[in-house]
Formats: sequence, C-alpha cells, structure tokens
Amino acid sequence: PLERVFMGSVSQRVAAEAQCSVRIARGRLEETRSVPRRLVIGIDGSIDSEQALSVVANRHWPEGTEVRLVTSIGPFSQELNPRKIDEERRTISEVHAKAMQRLSQHSGGIMTTTSVISFKDPKHALLQEAESWGADTIFVGSRGRGRLGRFLMGSVSSAVASRAHCSVEIVRKATTVGDEES
Repeated sequence: PLERVFMGSVSQRVAAEAQCSVRIARGRLEETRSVPRRLVIGIDGSIDSEQALSVVANRHWPEGTEVRLVTSIGPFSQELNPRKIDEERRTISEVHAKAMQRLSQHSGGIMTTTSVISFKDPKHALLQEAESWGADTIFVGSRGRGRLGRFLMGSVSSAVASRAHCSVEIVRKATTVGDEES
C-alpha cells in the first residue's frame, strides 16, 4: 500500500506539472478478453478536448476499435431554464456529430463511435462511463470550457487520472520554445 501511494503521487505530480501530454498506463484485469479496444474521449467543444480528439483520430488503432464520446453538461445545468438546457444539448450534439464524422473518416481501425451526454459532474460521468463500458483508455484535454467551471468542478483531468480503473491520457497542446500556455 505504501508503494502504491508513493507511485500514485509520482504519476499525479507528473500529470499535473508536465508541459506535454501524459499517459498513465494501467493494465486491465481481463487482458485476454476478445472484445475490441474501447476508448472514451471526454469532449466539451473546448480547444483542449479537440486536441484529445485529434490524438485519437491521428493514431492507428487495432481493427474494430470502438470510441465513445462523453460530455457532461453538468449537474448545475438542471437548474437552468429548459430553453437553455435544450440550447446546450443542441450545441453538444453538434460537437459530437462533427467528432463522429471526423472519426468515421479515420482509416486506422476505428469501427464504431457512440455518444453520451450526461448531467453528472464531468469527473463522475467520464469515470462511470469508462467503468461500465469496460474502456481501455480515457482521453481528456488538460482544460475544459471556462475558468469558473474548472474552479467549481476541480480539475477533471486530474480526478480522472487518479481514479480511473483504466489507462488515462491527458492531452496537452504541444508548445515550442517561446510559446506560453494561457
């Protein structure tokens, strides 16, 4: 247990402080299963979630790989008026449709793409969807939409990386010398 706590803290620190993308690799208990590889992508329309989508779309995957797009409108949105909720749902549905189209054009093994829109806390939505679906990897951007949302919800990528049962890749924009992340 002490080793696990120590190693966990090392991976969390690397994930939090690295200027590049970070993959925390975890093996599955049922490695010999015959189902295809399953990837969850947290997507919210932000530039960082688009980066996560790009990483998946630009890699070659084993034939039959399945992708599930997961977006949380958030638990607080249920307190908004129904028109605002419908507008948010339409916006996210458009984001998902564009992402699904992009992934369908991918020639590197992706077979199907499905989509989930949730009202749960984004951290819980991603973790629960990955667990119940049996995902192999969760891909998330390092930042979501808006500073207030990040403050209220905490860091989604950090929470997912520390609690996921499967591998997690936190995708960050590649920077060059002289670039500064905002």
